[in-house]
Amino acid sequence: MLAGVLTDGTATSIYDQLYFNTNNLVGKTGTSNDNRDIWFIGSTPGITLASWMGYDSTGRNLTDNSSQINERYWSKLANSVYQINPSLMRLEDDHEKPSTVTSSKVLKLTGQLPGTVSINGSSQNLNGSTVTSLYNNWTPKATSYEFGIGGSARNYETFWNHYLGYNNGYGSITYSTADELNPTSGYSSRRSGTAATTTNNYTANTTGTAATTGTTTGTNYTANTNPTDTETTN
Repeated sequence: MLAGVLTDGTATSIYDQLYFNTNNLVGKTGTSNDNRDIWFIGSTPGITLASWMGYDSTGRNLTDNSSQINERYWSKLANSVYQINPSLMRLEDDHEKPSTVTSSKVLKLTGQLPGTVSINGSSQNLNGSTVTSLYNNWTPKATSYEFGIGGSARNYETFWNHYLGYNNGYGSITYSTADELNPTSGYSSRRSGTAATTTNNYTANTTGTAATTGTTTGTNYTANTNPTDTETTN
């Protein structure tokens, strides 16, 4: 995956600028919002080099071609290291997986092992599609109700009720304009659509309908799960 960043990804320009064998070179680019920061981190079996360009102050952004400039800078650093001491790069060695890294097949749904979870007082045996994941000094456990990192009680309630089949808007995305997010703009509208967030308060009945109330990203709304959902923004 990280080799692909250089062969056909966002850092292909680096290959033409290096003076050494790149067969065992991997890398990763990075860009923050509005091109405020640019990174490139490249690694051989022997060394890892990182370069950064950006501004400490807000209100100033880099240009669209800054990534290429940063990659040229990184290439000059790497070439200098190679010219001074090429053995540091260990270019003929393969990348080795550390002994502390292990693999395990986990559920795509939760990222944990199959298990039994109590949802609304009913035990659910979780099985299904799996994926092989790598872990460093950690072994995944059987799926528990609160399986994520940093999830709130509302997040889990929404997730598990969606798992049971409730149409509560889990996974949907709503967008707001700058005026809608500005509390001083006086913007007010009423529009139809799907109101959804993973931090909703909601109640659900056995017919699969859910009523939703809550506040997200400065938007107050009320909604149901019918196609004519309404949303009020202030």
